[in-house]
Amino acid sequence: MELEILNELKFVDTNFIITRLYKLIEEKLSKPAIKRSYLANISNFFNSRHDQLHDIAPYTNIYYNQTDIDKLFKSLQLEEKEVINILQNVWFWKESYRPKCAKEPYVEVMMCIIRFFLKNNDRKNAELSTIYLCFSGKFYASIYSSFWKYPVNKQVMDFVMNGMLTNKFDIKSAGTLFNAIKKMCITFLNKYNQRILDNKLTDDEMGKLIQQLRDREKSFLGNIYTEYRKAVDNKAYLNYETDNLDTDVFRITDNDAATAARLTEGAMTIMTTQA
Repeated sequence: MELEILNELKFVDTNFIITRLYKLIEEKLSKPAIKRSYLANISNFFNSRHDQLHDIAPYTNIYYNQTDIDKLFKSLQLEEKEVINILQNVWFWKESYRPKCAKEPYVEVMMCIIRFFLKNNDRKNAELSTIYLCFSGKFYASIYSSFWKYPVNKQVMDFVMNGMLTNKFDIKSAGTLFNAIKKMCITFLNKYNQRILDNKLTDDEMGKLIQQLRDREKSFLGNIYTEYRKAVDNKAYLNYETDNLDTDVFRITDNDAATAARLTEGAMTIMTTQA
């Protein structure tokens, strides 16, 4: 049995992502017109979802579909099939591998794009590209749906945001969902900048970098969801009835007195922001 497990753990790593896929992306983005097209595409993506991205809480899922993938490849003048032809050589392509999204062509393309901008000392666009990746389907949309199986109750979420979360939560200190994800991406790039730029980076190591980024986002959303579930279980939510705006109108359960004490101090601030 031990021999079987050891055999399963053995693999011969490859480095096709850096030696072949990255070179393809570098060739594309080295052309000013393609670089402009790519940046215009991610700008359009952010603008089309502006209200959701700049909300103060994750009220809704932010979807990313095949149309968005097609637009990304089109902006790079790149065919998805070209990327697949390269990735098919990666050792884990036909294996059960974590993270699964490391076998998603656009995810590997985005990692190469991030590397390109870091290599060219363009930190701003490296950050924007990382943020874009974090709001893509294999990241935000997938993680969000794994937590919130049903639509978010806004009153409950507002109760969580205004009464249960402290500034230790990035969503609270950053002010918006976009800024919180941006902060997370900056921390990720600060820590892994040199590894991303390593010319000897293997395909498995790239996969682990993708896992690191995704795990950070999963933890970020998971921490919010944990507090949301507590509020749901306690039937706690903000009451928006207009005839009660001059009072502390938090609706809470009888056994949630501790939360009530914390909320009372912030009640007027919350009601002012709703005006």
